Amino acid sequence: MKKRVLALVLCVLVVCISAIGYADTNLSKNRKCPARPTLYNSARSKAIGSDKYAELRNGISAKQINENDGIREYGMYFKFTPKRGDHGYHINRFDVVISERNGDILLSDGFNTDMTCQYGYYWAWNFFPLDGMFRQLKRKYGQVVPGSYTMDIYFNSLWANSTIIKVGK
Repeated sequence: MKKRVLALVLCVLVVCISAIGYADTNLSKNRKCPARPTLYNSARSKAIGSDKYAELRNGISAKQINENDGIREYGMYFKFTPKRGDHGYHINRFDVVISERNGDILLSDGFNTDMTCQYGYYWAWNFFPLDGMFRQLKRKYGQVVPGSYTMDIYFNSLWANSTIIKVGK
C-alpha cells in the first residue's frame, strides 16, 4: 500500500512539474543557437500587487534592495529583438540563467512556449522580477552585493545571447 501511494505521489509530482515548466539543467554556452537576437534591459521597480512600473534611471542599487521594506519589487524591463537571419526560427523552450562573474548560478528558470522569430518584431516583458536572484545573493553573502551579473538566454536549450544586469552600491 505504501509503495502504491509513493508511486502515485511521484507520478502526480512529475505531472505537476512538467505542467508548470522546469529549469533545463543541461544548458551550456558551448551549444550555440542559430538565432542570436538583440537583447535589451532596463531597471524597474513596482509596488507589490501593482501593475504600474517605475523606471530606475540610475539602475538598481544594493542599498535599495537591502533596505527594501517589502512594499516594492525590483526587476527589469526585458526585450529581445530577432535579427534578419533569425526570421522563421521556432522557439519551443525559453530558459534564463543569471550568474555571477565567477560562473556561480543565482537563478535558473524556463518555460515551454510557441514562438516564431520574425524580423522587425520583438518580445518584451514589462517586468521581469529579480527577487530569486536577490534571495540567492542574500543567502550567499548575507546581503545583496553590488556587481555585474550575466543573464544568459537559451532558445530550445541552445545559448542565444546574454545581457548584463548591473547592481550598483
